[in-house]
Amino acid sequence: MIAEINKNPTYMFLKAFRDGESIFVRSDDEFAKQVFKNKYENRDLLVSPNLYTAPDLSAEQICPLRFHIVAENLMQACKNTIEACYYLTENFAIPEDVVDVIYCGGGITVINKYNKNTLIAEMVIIISPIIFGCQSIQLMPVINYHLTRDLVRAGIKNIDIDVYHQDKLLRMPNLFNSATSRYAIPLTLKELLYISPDRITELAQNPRPEDSMVIPRCVPEAVKWFNEIHSDFAKKHEYQNRLLNLMLQSGWKIPECIRKLQKLYLYGNTRLEVYRIIAQFYSWIKSSIDEIRYQIQDLDHRNSINDIQKLRAIITFATQNPYFASCEHKLLKCFCPAGKCFMAKLKDNYKNHSLFEQI
Repeated sequence: MIAEINKNPTYMFLKAFRDGESIFVRSDDEFAKQVFKNKYENRDLLVSPNLYTAPDLSAEQICPLRFHIVAENLMQACKNTIEACYYLTENFAIPEDVVDVIYCGGGITVINKYNKNTLIAEMVIIISPIIFGCQSIQLMPVINYHLTRDLVRAGIKNIDIDVYHQDKLLRMPNLFNSATSRYAIPLTLKELLYISPDRITELAQNPRPEDSMVIPRCVPEAVKWFNEIHSDFAKKHEYQNRLLNLMLQSGWKIPECIRKLQKLYLYGNTRLEVYRIIAQFYSWIKSSIDEIRYQIQDLDHRNSINDIQKLRAIITFATQNPYFASCEHKLLKCFCPAGKCFMAKLKDNYKNHSLFEQI
């Protein structure tokens, strides 16, 4: 799904939905890809959104920016995807003609109220790393996660923010999706604007000539924007690491705001946000995945979302990307004891230490 971006070989990870068989293939080896597709009759294959620098899941990855829209119907998915695309072009220095959209043909979700399965409509917006001149960026999942939250704060609905863990796979374009009896197909932004959802459904009855409808290119304005974003996140990452080291010198503690969040009865999106905050905090203080899972499951007993996949995604992302949501987060700020928390003292110690280093 991402073109070669340098002369070094890169690898795609492919997985069959039917029996779980998985392989690595070079991203430029069309024959090897087709052999695997033929084995499964061109249906129900998943692909990693990232490229690997070696045929190994632990190898460095070259990641696109991606944004997932999951709605109850295709009309709503199209509307939200268009809104998201224009937000990207207006705020992220990304030209319209390099925005790649994949209509995944839908999938299965659980309606909690009735505990029944239903079809949904899913779109994935993909921005190739070529556009930013990127190679492997360790912080890309975190950057993507927080940029997605920017879209949510801007009022764009039906965006899934729990899809940036390393285990996430996408439906391979132009292959049949047995769950919906349609193909996952690439679309252009112009097509989203000017053709109806019914027409998209018709297009999805057959594969399209290409897996992508855009030709990615390096965009200097986007490179400048991304470098600034990456620099900001690198500084935040370093700050969090230093803050944690100061905490661990005397042994980790649980802030009062976190303790109070863990005791609440929660509903709706607030409940999910609390799960994210707590999972990432426990990961940040070096808890094991078993402890993180216990804490989230204990919360979910009181506030059950009846969605094991969502819980697993939140926990997996947290273990891969430890983070303290900061005292300024609105949910933590509600329970802040007016700056009398040990975290405030840690921050003061950090500032004093930083000033001392500069002298």
